Amino acid sequence: MMRPRRGAEVCEQNAVRMMTQEDRDYVNDTYDYADYGYVEETKAGGYSQREALHIISVIIYSLAFTLGVIGNGMVIWVTAFKSKRTVNSVWLQNLAIADFVFVLFLPFSIDYVLRDFHWLFGRPCAS
Repeated sequence: MMRPRRGAEVCEQNAVRMMTQEDRDYVNDTYDYADYGYVEETKAGGYSQREALHIISVIIYSLAFTLGVIGNGMVIWVTAFKSKRTVNSVWLQNLAIADFVFVLFLPFSIDYVLRDFHWLFGRPCAS
């Protein structure tokens, strides 16, 4: 006794039967990652383009950290102790505090780039 076939099974069997040898020649199950730029090729000078971008990003992160800590620290100090309490000064102080907290975490990003994108601080710090 044959059981009735479902629609998906029939379509799948028909698709397999219709595939000729010529169609099978075009099926590619492997990837060549070099075609997509995932493989780093070194230039004639002995460094790769990716390493140069890492160095530039570390320099920019370090500059942002230094200027951010100093600048936001000054704004927080001025708005907290030297200026009158107005809506605008409280708003500016809140912006400076938010940016200051963000800037305090930039050294983790710097370390992550310097270690070639290997996170050293474990799962709890990654969350």
